Amino acid sequence: MAFYTEKQIEAWLETETRDLPFPDGSTKPVTAFQLVWSKAESLILLDGYSMLDLTRYAAEEVALQRIDIDRAFSCVVAWLDNQRRSRWGV
Repeated sequence: MAFYTEKQIEAWLETETRDLPFPDGSTKPVTAFQLVWSKAESLILLDGYSMLDLTRYAAEEVALQRIDIDRAFSCVVAWLDNQRRSRWGV
């Protein structure tokens, strides 16, 4: 189990807005915590997802659950990260 300092945790809770590609060819701003961006980058590097994959899944969640794109993107990243961690036994 890892332990983190208060400053590390505070840094993860800062938000950032990025313009992301969507399947319809557009880009849209998505705001998320730094922790979410870090997890998204891990999914891309370690599991072979693309940012377009993540935004496609998020767009589907927006339509299915009627939530905003920011929340949908965070939920998709959290779910995929949880699946990865389960596969690795972490």
